[in-house]
Amino acid sequence: MKKTFVLPFIAISTLMTLCVQAMAVSPQSEMERVNIIAETGINVGPCPDKGNLVYPSKPYKGIPFFLPRADAKIKAAHDLLTSGEAKWIHDLDGPAPNNRMYLDGAGHRILVFSVCLEHQCDSHNLFGAFNLASGEYGLQISEQGKKRTLGSISDTSIAGIACAESIDDHLRSEAAAAIKHQFNK
Repeated sequence: MKKTFVLPFIAISTLMTLCVQAMAVSPQSEMERVNIIAETGINVGPCPDKGNLVYPSKPYKGIPFFLPRADAKIKAAHDLLTSGEAKWIHDLDGPAPNNRMYLDGAGHRILVFSVCLEHQCDSHNLFGAFNLASGEYGLQISEQGKKRTLGSISDTSIAGIACAESIDDHLRSEAAAAIKHQFNK
C-alpha cells in the first residue's frame, strides 16, 4: 500500500497566513489594494501583558509592503529611517504575515508588522511598530544574529512586537509539529 502525505488543515492554513501573498489592483478600482486572508477586527490572540492583537481596518490592513503607500506619516518616517538600508528593509519586501493592531489596557493602538528576507527568514527579519496616536515609528531588525533598532520604540510598542512575535512563533511551532506528526505516521 502506497503511503501518501497529506498536511492537516491547521498546518496549511497556518502556513498560508504566515506566507500571505499580495496582489496589486488598479488604483481606480473599488477593490482593496491588497488580497488579504484576514478580516478586520478578528482576534489574533491574547498577549501576556493582557493586551490583545487584532487585524486592523483600512488603511492598515494587508501586508507591510503597502503601509508606506497607504499612510503618508508611515512613508515619511520609514523613508527617513531606511534610506541607507538593504532593499528588502527599505521596501518592506519579503514574506510577511498580515499587519496586526496591538491594543493594550490603557487604550494604546500600535500597528505591528513583520517582514523577512526571502529564503533567509531565519536569519534576516524585522518587526516594526507605529503608534497611531503619537506617530512614533520604529523597527527592530535582526540580521545574522545581530539585532538593532531604528527609530523610536516605546515600551508599549515593544510589548506589541513581543506579543506578535510570540504568536508567530507559536503558529510556526504548531505547523511544524503537525508536519512532523504526518511524517511519523
